[in-house]
Amino acid sequence: MTELLQLPHDRDAEKEILACCYVRPDLIPDLADVVSAANFYVQPYGCIWDAMQCVFRTKKGMDPQLLRSWLQEHKLVGRAGGFETINETLN
Repeated sequence: MTELLQLPHDRDAEKEILACCYVRPDLIPDLADVVSAANFYVQPYGCIWDAMQCVFRTKKGMDPQLLRSWLQEHKLVGRAGGFETINETLN
């Protein structure tokens, strides 16, 4: 049987990327050139990443409250892992 190759992943590193964007939302456009939702092993983090980019583009800024509101408005809170996962990325 052929073993499937799994890409390396680090939940904490993925969380840190998101956390940095709360502190420095101006990094989002630069990171968007090299990071996509598909790069996140933790799928809810990929959803949060996409939401951060949308919030930054449409609101010309990004903070946790804007992100939560945007996810609620677009009915993506569940896909983002719920508010618990969103809060996890803040710490």
